Amino acid sequence: LEVQEAIDTLKGRGPEDLVLITLDLAEEVATAPREQLEQWLNDGTAWAKFVALVEAQGGDATCLDRYASVHPAPVIREVAAEQSGTVTRLDAGLIGFASLELGAGRSRAEDAVDVAVGFSRLAKCGDRLIEGQPVGMIHARSESDADLAERRMREALTIRA
Repeated sequence: LEVQEAIDTLKGRGPEDLVLITLDLAEEVATAPREQLEQWLNDGTAWAKFVALVEAQGGDATCLDRYASVHPAPVIREVAAEQSGTVTRLDAGLIGFASLELGAGRSRAEDAVDVAVGFSRLAKCGDRLIEGQPVGMIHARSESDADLAERRMREALTIRA
C-alpha cells in the first residue's frame, strides 16, 4: 500500500502529508527551489524521471501503472466513525501491530511481507469527522483478519465530540 502511495505522490496526486514530506526531503537534496519541485510533481516530470530510472535498471515500468490491480487484497473494508467529533488520537504503534498481524510486516527476518494488506486513508489527528464518515480502509486476506484489524483500529482511534 505504501508503494501505491509513493506512485500516486510522484504522479502529483498523493496524500497531502506525504507530498509535504516528499517536498521537504527533496528540498534538502535538490538544487531546485521548492516551487520547481512542486511543479515537477504536478506536471508529470517527477513521474517520468522515476519511470526512466526504473527502465534504466532493467525494470518494467508499465507494471507501475497497474500496481494496485496487480496486488489487491481480497477483502477491502471501509471503517466508519462511530460518532461525530475530532480525531484526538490515532496510536501508530497499535496500527503498526495490527498491520503486522495482517501480514504487512515481519516479526522475524525470514517472515514474508504481504504487500496487499494493511491500512490506507487513515484519519489524522485534528480531522473533524461526522458519524458514518470513513476513518480508514482495511486491506486484508480474510473477513476474520479484517474483523481483527477493525477492532485494533478502533482501539487505536479516539474521537472527541
